Amino acid sequence: MVRQLLAWAISSPFIVILLALTLVLGGGYAFTHVNVEAYPDPAPAIIEVVAQYPGASAEEVERLVTIPLEIALAGMPHLQYTRSKSLFGLAHLRNQFDYAKDFDQAKQEVINRLQLAQLPAGVTPQISPATPTGEILRYTLSNPRDKLGRPIYTLNDLKSLQDYTLQREFLRVPRIAGVAGSGGTIKRYEVHPDPDRLRRYGLALVDLEKAISSGNGNGSGDNLVQGQTNLVVRSIGLYGLGEDPMQQVLSMRDPQDAARYLRSEEARRIREIRQTVVASVNNAPVRIDNLVDGGPMLNEDGTPKVDDATMVHTGVVVSHQTRQGKVSLSRPRHDAAGHEISLADGERVWDDDDERIQAIVLLRKGRSRCLPCATSRPRSTN
Repeated sequence: MVRQLLAWAISSPFIVILLALTLVLGGGYAFTHVNVEAYPDPAPAIIEVVAQYPGASAEEVERLVTIPLEIALAGMPHLQYTRSKSLFGLAHLRNQFDYAKDFDQAKQEVINRLQLAQLPAGVTPQISPATPTGEILRYTLSNPRDKLGRPIYTLNDLKSLQDYTLQREFLRVPRIAGVAGSGGTIKRYEVHPDPDRLRRYGLALVDLEKAISSGNGNGSGDNLVQGQTNLVVRSIGLYGLGEDPMQQVLSMRDPQDAARYLRSEEARRIREIRQTVVASVNNAPVRIDNLVDGGPMLNEDGTPKVDDATMVHTGVVVSHQTRQGKVSLSRPRHDAAGHEISLADGERVWDDDDERIQAIVLLRKGRSRCLPCATSRPRSTN
């Protein structure tokens, strides 16, 4: 058999060369186009939809959000089933397609169907970027400490760094689908009005809300012609001039100088909020500074009467949104040589950190080729 095959190959060189070229071309095409994954995803296309309805009970979420979404998504081509979950203020739907449906096509089909759902005002469903094997990197942010062992930055600072700087940089990387952050606190400025002072000036909470909303914005003007130059006139009215102080501290080498700069910027914004005019009584402006707890802390020209440490803790304060949980981190303790420290009975010694900001980088489905897959995953508790 082998002798006959060799004799045929010698007598038919053109056919042999043609088959060899076909094999080379097919192998080259497969080498450059086949998606080789270190962790192949055997699951079919699974599209998860998440919708938030703040303040609504699980029953209200089921009736007003989950069921309309199920109706809108029903009947999609190649859809096998939809599993839903209704929680307090949250609806989660998991749509699984059969293997004949491409992931991108299924995702686009779900996006098109979401436009047909009749949902309450303010509820916007979103596509979750998570996939069964999409987690390629998990990291936490460390907080430097001063000489007394106290953290230099606040949880608000680290959360802002994660949400507005690191997440943006990761999303610029090709084939990254999303970054899911958890832990920390989301900063916000709170105004604590004094009911007696509001009553004294004949104002209501709605007047205070409108003043803050309209006072935090830029205003447009006309055009100013100077010679052959046409200048656009506008007024900068955003608190803090609309600048992110975190971008300024990224180039600072000393963490304590960076923390002091962040605290000074927070105090400056609080002073600007206090100077916002709410109404005019007897031709005299009534500012937020006159309506909050603790009374006025600014002079007529806007200069502070007290130091920043006192001002930022009364009336207008730097706080955070209501927390739904936190991230803690536990890992083995090591000595100077890098060896794990163990007790006499062989049990390892752990270093516990009660507050950490954690993020998970998610890879787009089917795009793991040429990306590093080896990641370190510390032992963490949520």
